[in-house]
Amino acid sequence: MPIYGNKKLLTILMLFVVAGAGTLPALSFEDLLSSMEESHGVKEARFVLETAADQFNLSMFPGDARMSLSPGLDLTSLKDGDFAEQGEITAAVNTSIPLGLNPSGRAAAETAREAVALAELELETARYNAYVDLLAAYSAAWLAQRELEVLESELEAAVEELRIVQNLFNSGSASLNDLNDAEDELRLAEADLLAGTLAQRLSWLELAFFAGLNQAREEKLDLPPAEFLELPKPPDLTAWALERSPVIRSQRNQINALRRELDARRGMVSPPTLRADFSGWEQNASLSYNMDNPELGLSYSFPLESYGPDLSSSNSNAGTTWELSFSVNIPFNTGVDTKKEQELGQSQIAQIEARLALMEDTLALQIRSLYQQYLLAEDAISQAQRALDFAEMTLQTVLDRRDSGRATAAEELSARAYFQRALFRHEQAVSARNIQILKTAQAAFWLQELVLWE
Repeated sequence: MPIYGNKKLLTILMLFVVAGAGTLPALSFEDLLSSMEESHGVKEARFVLETAADQFNLSMFPGDARMSLSPGLDLTSLKDGDFAEQGEITAAVNTSIPLGLNPSGRAAAETAREAVALAELELETARYNAYVDLLAAYSAAWLAQRELEVLESELEAAVEELRIVQNLFNSGSASLNDLNDAEDELRLAEADLLAGTLAQRLSWLELAFFAGLNQAREEKLDLPPAEFLELPKPPDLTAWALERSPVIRSQRNQINALRRELDARRGMVSPPTLRADFSGWEQNASLSYNMDNPELGLSYSFPLESYGPDLSSSNSNAGTTWELSFSVNIPFNTGVDTKKEQELGQSQIAQIEARLALMEDTLALQIRSLYQQYLLAEDAISQAQRALDFAEMTLQTVLDRRDSGRATAAEELSARAYFQRALFRHEQAVSARNIQILKTAQAAFWLQELVLWE
């Protein structure tokens, strides 16, 4: 039977697998950590934080001082006198200087402050999410490279087995069925290697996408991180998640914002506005202070030029030198609007609180479910370890038999391939457990306690 074509195919596959790798040193996971800052989620979260910080700075600013200049013309006529016997050009300067925020403005500033804290938390969460995605992609690519090594050893064992069976068939010691079975095993090994090569290529493309690597040049990968802290129990994870979840905190911030808005609503009596007015020597000035919306107002008017006779002696107030007055403006209202706004606000708060309770229950259920999957992943490692121990014992038995001449080279290759497959499945189980730890910690927002990087 023609096994030389199979050897040629094996050689081609080997060259295809190692193409592009060259002799470059292995790429480690730590080499890729800097790429997290360029992930879409992190960049978007960073923009959100910058916007929130700008919004907070704007909310803390009470406003620009305002000034206006108003020129005017006063025309005066006495009774039975000529039209506009006296003319006077005047000017008035009005200035408003904000001194602080009103209650609604302070409530809005506190809401903006909470939005900044939430954006910081979302940025931190985005970084850890990028870490999990990157590690998952890295682990998948590393496992794909490892499996190729296993598939190559299995193909080598299948080639050797077919060679031996073919020799036995030629000598009449093996049946045609034995030969067909050996050929089928070889075809399966070849197909598995082709599928593994494709899977390895796809996993590399995904990793290159996450890490910004050259997709055309595949690199050898170092071992992924394998040691993580043990997860706390679900109640502790849930308690942590309720404090760190951006979604939960967003709902709480909405409740706090509504309560601040309700507290800022005025009742039947609003803070007064104080005012002082002065007039004398053809000049007028006023000073006011709004206690509800802290603002200082100043107005000053004075004459610039006049023409015509002096008519001040004909003015009934000509004997008055100056005048100073004080006043207080106290706003009143019925309070109906405020009452209705309070009722609406309380209804909105109750609605958000009901939604928040549902979110908390859903989050707790998700964490318990992921924790159970983590326990199953731990059990899978134990099962893989038992299989690995058995494969190692089998390999040692075959090696002992080989030393005494009771095992063929095909049996040794088969035992080694079996051991490599068991070792790979153990590595696969450990990787799956580690990813499950990260995903459980990710759902509980506990990654900052689990993962540290510079």
